[in-house]
Amino acid sequence: MGYDSILNVKPSFYHLYFVISLDFRGENPSNHLCQIPLTAVKELNGPMQTYAEPIPSETLEEGFTLQKFAMTGYLRPDLRVLRPTLNDSAIFIEDPSPEFGEFQTLTTETITSDTTEKLKVDDLELIYSRFEEETTASVYRDDELAFEFPVNRRSDFLFALFEHEDDIYVEMMRITLGADSWIPRGIIYRNGITLAEEYGYDETFEPAIFQEKLFFFFFQDGKLGFRWGDHEQILPYTNISRYICCMAGISINPAVYENAITFYAEKDGHWYYLILSRFGED
Repeated sequence: MGYDSILNVKPSFYHLYFVISLDFRGENPSNHLCQIPLTAVKELNGPMQTYAEPIPSETLEEGFTLQKFAMTGYLRPDLRVLRPTLNDSAIFIEDPSPEFGEFQTLTTETITSDTTEKLKVDDLELIYSRFEEETTASVYRDDELAFEFPVNRRSDFLFALFEHEDDIYVEMMRITLGADSWIPRGIIYRNGITLAEEYGYDETFEPAIFQEKLFFFFFQDGKLGFRWGDHEQILPYTNISRYICCMAGISINPAVYENAITFYAEKDGHWYYLILSRFGED
């Protein structure tokens, strides 16, 4: 069985990584970009060579700028090499600009016992059973129960536990079985209520504290958007690379910095590398 379709490429750690999907139906590879368990990662030694075509940036509300690059490079699966479509304006996508600032991450400690698994950060703890398929996750602050929510150990994966402005947040990925792959779906809880339920979104994912306000992506009626504090912004994209595992995930999942958020998104069958930046004070 060979690798049938190459999905995307982004430089990482001075190597070239790409994600491969086993596509048995011969459909557009982009249909499978965000479906993770059937993906594999291949590493090639050599220089970073992700090619993209700069296109005009867009000024958004609340001081945001969206810088855009249309992906023009592709990989030949038989040769395992990059075959870029080049013109005078095609460029490499290189390491993050120093202007982005420091990389931001939500760090959570995982503690496993014989019967339970625990996520711990500062004065917060999230505890759930390791062995019951249908179980309840309990969130504690200073050893007092804050809220609970249902967890299926076969399909639900807990990603982040954090607090912001006295609210407690949990990010969870839920996997559903598609025709020939697994499809991830993000869920963010705030004090026991999902943000999708609170705001009327279909899906919420990739929460972060960006410039002192809560940031997250969402899907609503098939369109991608983001929310930053009370500001909601719809973007003209219908897919985004997210929840890709392992080394590939480091390369092509959204990345949050002090002044910018980078991500890959799809529109009309084409993929774009996007930089959502915000500089300066309110």
